[in-house]
Amino acid sequence: MQIVGINFYNCDQLLFDCCFYKTRLQNCNFSDLKMKKARFIGCTIDECDFENAFLVESKFDDSIFRGTLFHNCNLERASFFEAKGYEIDPRVNNIKKAVFSVPDVLSLIECFGVEIKNRD
Repeated sequence: MQIVGINFYNCDQLLFDCCFYKTRLQNCNFSDLKMKKARFIGCTIDECDFENAFLVESKFDDSIFRGTLFHNCNLERASFFEAKGYEIDPRVNNIKKAVFSVPDVLSLIECFGVEIKNRD
């Protein structure tokens, strides 16, 4: 399934429940939504916005991100297990007790301008 250009931020907060499985989401806006325990499993998430979103205990497992914005989000206890390509700045998002996989978790420190090297 493919969903393109939907502004989900217009959804009624009382009725909105979010569960996507193996879906391609492109240019969608999830800003300002309360999506506790939302599911984005095995999705491709392209150029989507998650600004000021409440994503506590949400799952993004096995998803691929490209150009997706997470800004001022509550990602506490969210899971990005085996997810790839996410760009999450821990200075402006709450990632307390969130789950990430190696090696992609290293993207969390890119915003600090550090260099990571392997011993070869």
